[in-house]
This record gives sequence, C-alpha cells and structure tokens, in this order.
Amino acid sequence: MKRIVGYLIMCLLFSFAAMAQDVGEMRDTLSAAVKESTRFVRTVDGFQVRVKDIQALVAPTGEADIIKFVQLFPGVSTGAEGSSAIYVRGGNLGGTRISLDGVPVYGNAHLLGFTQSAPLDVMEDAHVRINGFRADEGNFTDAHICMTTQEGIAEKLSGQLSASPAFLSSNVNVPVLKDRLSFIGSVRWSPAAAIWNGLKLEKHIPEVDLKDVRANVYDLFGKFNWNIDKKQNLSLSFFHSNDDYEYAWRQTRADMAWQTSILNLKYRLEAGTGHIDGALSWNHFKSNQVQEHSVQAENHLGIANFLTEWTARVIAAYPIIGADEFSVGINYTQSSYLPSAVFSMTGGSRPDMSASSFSDSPIPTKLGTVSMQWEKARNNKYLLRAGGRLNFHQAEKGKDFTSHLEYDVIARVHFIPCFGIEASVDKRKQFHHLLEGLPTGWSLDMIVPADETYQPEEALQYAASMFFQKGHVSVSVGGYTKEMKNVVCYRNAVNIFSPSVAGWKSDVDVGTGSSKGLEVLAEYIKGENSIRVAYTLSKTDRVFPLINHGLAFPFQFDRRHIFNASGNGRVWHGKNAEISVSGLVTYQSGNWETVPEGYFHPWMFEMKEETKIEYYSDINNYRMDHYFRVDLGCTVAWEAGRCSHKVYLGAYNLTNRHNPLSLIYDIDEQCWKQVSLLPVVPTVKYSVGF
Repeated sequence: MKRIVGYLIMCLLFSFAAMAQDVGEMRDTLSAAVKESTRFVRTVDGFQVRVKDIQALVAPTGEADIIKFVQLFPGVSTGAEGSSAIYVRGGNLGGTRISLDGVPVYGNAHLLGFTQSAPLDVMEDAHVRINGFRADEGNFTDAHICMTTQEGIAEKLSGQLSASPAFLSSNVNVPVLKDRLSFIGSVRWSPAAAIWNGLKLEKHIPEVDLKDVRANVYDLFGKFNWNIDKKQNLSLSFFHSNDDYEYAWRQTRADMAWQTSILNLKYRLEAGTGHIDGALSWNHFKSNQVQEHSVQAENHLGIANFLTEWTARVIAAYPIIGADEFSVGINYTQSSYLPSAVFSMTGGSRPDMSASSFSDSPIPTKLGTVSMQWEKARNNKYLLRAGGRLNFHQAEKGKDFTSHLEYDVIARVHFIPCFGIEASVDKRKQFHHLLEGLPTGWSLDMIVPADETYQPEEALQYAASMFFQKGHVSVSVGGYTKEMKNVVCYRNAVNIFSPSVAGWKSDVDVGTGSSKGLEVLAEYIKGENSIRVAYTLSKTDRVFPLINHGLAFPFQFDRRHIFNASGNGRVWHGKNAEISVSGLVTYQSGNWETVPEGYFHPWMFEMKEETKIEYYSDINNYRMDHYFRVDLGCTVAWEAGRCSHKVYLGAYNLTNRHNPLSLIYDIDEQCWKQVSLLPVVPTVKYSVGF
C-alpha cells in the first residue's frame, strides 16, 4: 500500500521527470518501415456544467474538477495521462480560455497539472463554449470555460471540511447583513510533500532517488456579495493560488513555482427589461523554474514568466432594434509581460559561459474592444444571434495600434418540437501566445505577447449539427471545419528544459493549422440517473515553414478516434442516506511522436565502426498505442444531527492498463521503450458539512 501511495504522490509532485513511470519494452514496434452535472446540458450557449455533475468523476488525486469534465466532451482531445491539458477541435493548449467570474486564470493548474487551482466548492456552475461564442468574450481562439462562483445571499451560516490525498480543504458561507450582504470563502492546502517525507516513501520506491523534497501548494478564495437594493448588486472577490516545489535528484537540484492572484469588482443593474454589467479586475500570474546541475561543471538554468493585467469592462443589454436582446460592450485591458531565461556554466574544462534572453524589462501592451450582439428567439421555434468585436491592439509602447475584426453567427431552428438543426460561424483572435514546454497542462509554459513578428493567432470555424430530443433521450450529430493562422510552435519543445532555452526565440516557428471532424453526443437522463456517450472522429494537421521541410504533418494530439461513455446514478436511498455509483470508459487513439526512421554508419568520417547516427524523414511519424481506461466510483452520503457526511471511493484506471505517455530509447539494450505514468490508483475523499 505504501508503494501505491508513494507512486501517486510522486507522480503529483514530479510527473515532468517521469521518474516513477512504468517502462515497457517495445523491441518490435518501431521498425524503420514505420511511417505513420451528472449530465451535459446542451444549450445554444454551449454546455452548461453543474457542480454536482463534476463531483461524480473519478480523479487520481481524489479532487474532481471542471477540466476533467470538459475532457469528456466531443471535440476535445487530452494531453498527458491524468493531466488537465485539453486541445479543442485541433487547437493548441493556449487557445482555450479559462475564466473565473469573467477574469482569465492563466495559472489554472495545481500539482503539476493533475487538478485545477480554482476550488470547486465555491462554484455555482460553468458554461463551456466551443462554437457560437458571445460577443462579450474574447482573446481566445478555441473554447471558453467560464466558471461562475456563488452569487446568492446566504440565509444562514454553513460550511464544509474535506480531506483527500491531494488536499485538506474548508469553505464557509457567512451571512453578514440579512438578505443584503454575505461572504463565501475557501481554503485548500496539499499535504502531498508532508506525506512523502513523513512516510519516507522514497525508501519504498527503489527506482526513485528523490531527496530534500519540499512542496507548498494552496489556494485561497473569498467573495463578498452585496444586494444594494432590488435592482442593484455588487460583488468583490479575491483568488490566490500557489505551487512551489523543490527537490534534489542525483546531481540535479530543482526549484519550480507558479502563482496566480486575482482581484475582481463586479456591478450589475437590472433596468426594466434590460441590464447593465460592469467590472474592474486586476490579474497577476508568475512562474519560474531553476535547475542546478553538477557533474564536471556547475550548470545553472532559469526561466521566468510574469504577466500582469488591468481590465475594465461594461456591457449594456436591452430589447431594441427588433431584438429580444441587443447588447453593446466596451473592454479595455492593459497588460505587462516579462518572459525571460538565463543560463550559466562555471568550472570544468570549458571557459565560463552565461547567456540570457528576451527581455530585461516588462513589455506593455494595450487592447481595447468594442462589441455588439443581436439576438432574436422564440421558444421551441428558433434562435438567431449575431455578434461582432472590433479590437485595437498595441503590441508595445510607442508602436501603432492595429485593428482586428472578429465575428460570431449562430442559428438554431426547430422544424418539429423534437428535431432541429444548428449552424455557426466563428472568427476569433488571440493577442498572446502560449509556448508549450510539455503536454501536462501545468503553468510553466511561457506566455508571450503577440507583436509584429508573432502576429495574433486566428481561427475561422464552421460548425453544423442536427439534434433530436424526446423524453429522457437526446442525440446530436454534427461536424466542423477549422482553419488556424499564426500558430506558434517550438521546433524543439525539450529546449524549454535545456541550456539552449537562453535562446528560445530562435526555436519558435509560426505556421498554420487545419482541423475537421465529426462529433456525436447521446444522453439518457431520468431523475438522478444518466448515461452519456460521446464520440469524435477528427483529423488535425500543422504546417510550419521551418519544420518538416514546410510540409504538413499531424498535430501531436491528433487523436483520430475519441470515445467516452460515462454514467452515474443513485442506486439506493433511505430516509437520511443514499448511495450513488459512477463510471467511465474512455478509448482514444494514440498521440503522435517523432521517432527515427533508421540508422546509418558514418563511414565517410573518421569514427568508430560501431557508431550509428539516427535519421528522420518526418515530424510526428509514429502513432502511439491507443489509450484505454476504466474508472469506477461510489459515493455514500448521510445526515447525522446537524451535519451531513459524504465518503467518496474510487478506482482510477481500474484495469491497471499501462497507457502510453512517451517513448524513450535504451542505449544499453538498444531498443525503444514505452513510458507509462499511472497504474490503478485508489482514491478517497471525505467531507462533512454543517
């Protein structure tokens, strides 16, 4: 049992090093010939997600989150095993915006991407849109996960305490002034490092040689809700999350951290048949990694990433100009970016070396947006919505402003009460780039502003679907096609963890992408019970002038087939207790990796005869083995006196399948080996509410 717990905690803390992964030999698989809510609630605004729907999911940390739920949607491809990385309809990781009460959360990861930083217990619900976007949301190309925290006024004092292998947490809802003012707060802290050190788990996992392990992982949230009168309300919220890790492994000492801080003031006025919303927010994100390696010389590598944003926005919506709702919005964001890297080497046989890159001072940018949206609808008949955004972007102080147009159109028509079609067109732009290091969904990727060299990313998407809904059954079948421009890519992503990161800008290329696919979603929902089946058939390519000789190649997470079948429901209930079960079966085509086509002996050079040099013909020329996983969970809830109790038990990867994470080449055995991360992982969480 100690070994299983050790593997889990080690994976949470140090998954990027792949030091606790299972390694399986693949001698014959890489020959030189290889070339290759308890439910979704679908509305015209996308998928509506309820907190209780998410809580039924099985997660390796015991902490379910919205991102894991979104990974079950059609059109969504996942990254590394157990991570929060998502790639929507062929887009990059940075093309999906995750916002908390309208403010983007750039550091949305805890525990190296295994769960999200925003606490689920304070959430009211969420909307997930992958097409048919609203005009008042922008600066993304692929999807928007819009999380909303609780907004009502608390009538009485209530709270909850929870414990899982990943977090100890508490939240409270406090009425301050009756029917006028209340406060909701949440605190979470991870005991992962304390468990690792306290149980001395490194002694029970011989292949892991970690020393001096330290981790400080927590998040804080607080929000005041104030009903000024019957028509006006005001809220003031703050959010802060922190991840800080330090460890020693062999001759390497590493320190990595990321932190997010948000302050958000929101105002709403209900004015007759319309409303006015205003907000002022401050958003700060920073991350850094430092590695010190000592063998024959002292090597020091550091990367840092800072981003600060001030945003003011106001939106007014009224039923005018023949619309049920016509809205006009103004948004202004002032940002300051500071991505940087440093490298130094001292001692050894070579002369001392040092280098740094990108910026010694912050890069200020400005983005002003005017948006308009027209919407007309009739219940069970049709809905028409058209919106546009005109952006004015200044890439750097002293530079000229450039204008950028975006638009969104969606139409939904019911031919008969239970059958209809929907079609949408979305042209979207994003004014920053995310340079991905590893596909784990963590927050150590570098964020850089769009400028004259790296133009804003752009996506043009067409989507259409047919839907049927009758009684407890709903089915939708649709397709999409998407073209992407100004997509950035590391020619060698591993450089973000190597000394050459000091010159990272020379490793970035700008290109295009295309994606098309077929998506199917079927649901059966009756009371507390539901079954959902989602399937995606898609193809995604990339073209970069300096990569693969300028020829198209498969996107790394172009998973041709993605199938998810999930369900949950109450199997027994009494007067003060109930038992619910949940399950998931997921199948995904393997992601792509680049492997050598073969080897040659450099006979023309003065080298030893046994020397071999690899040669490559294409990028992403080998598809990994498919991904398959079965999860099973059970929740027991009961009330005793004034308290409610809930115990959640789950098994992640119930079949203990060694799903592929990456490939490594064993020089000694001269064979390729598959690296896997998570075996079967038991999870548990206990909560008591009052």
